Amino acid sequence: MRSSRRTLGGIVFGLLLVLLSAGLFAALLGALADEREYTSAPACPDGTRSGATRSGACTTDVRATVTSTYDEAHGKSSWYWITVTEQGSDTERRVRMAGKRPVFNTVPTGGAVTLTYWKGEVRTVRFDTATQETYESPAEGWRLPTAFGLLTLPFGLGMLLCGLRFRYAATTPPAHSWAVMGIVAGGCLSAIGFPVAMLSPGLPETLLITAAGIPPIALLVALCAWRMRRRTTTEPTLTAART
Repeated sequence: MRSSRRTLGGIVFGLLLVLLSAGLFAALLGALADEREYTSAPACPDGTRSGATRSGACTTDVRATVTSTYDEAHGKSSWYWITVTEQGSDTERRVRMAGKRPVFNTVPTGGAVTLTYWKGEVRTVRFDTATQETYESPAEGWRLPTAFGLLTLPFGLGMLLCGLRFRYAATTPPAHSWAVMGIVAGGCLSAIGFPVAMLSPGLPETLLITAAGIPPIALLVALCAWRMRRRTTTEPTLTAART
């Protein structure tokens, strides 16, 4: 009875993770749509700020001067900020950058930058020939849903398939070994996909690197499962021969 309950719990948990990943990838589609809208947005008419035109939201470039740059520690990560004063204004504004490169780590205090506004928020900062997206930029909106989607989907599928295998397939040790290896494979792929999504330069690179991890993981898992199956089939034979 306990084994049956544990198996059912694994199935439910795996199914929840798969459903969660589906929601995350749905959010990814929305993030990609925002990115396309931002990259195709026209410049606002002269004398207007970032707002709406007949064709949709427009962008505005504003000159500004950097008054300071600093980072804030948040657990094992850091948030990177630049403080700027826009041309013709004495009001300082904090802008959180998406990482350190290539603007945050090179712009000096007093450096002249160009801020690109879209829908009322600073989305891009340019310094000389370098361009960096801010934390509010739609260009970075794909990262979190992709990272957590790649974290939950492979492991969830492994849990789901393992639970189904234990519940409905053969209960022999070889069948169990293949089921457990499914969880191991999903966990390994999740361990690859999440950090790659957080550190890679773009979505295509993330998907390519994660997909490249599938063949070696599948080969390693198949070898481990084959070895476990061989051990479970040879040990009874050796025991019978000794007796």
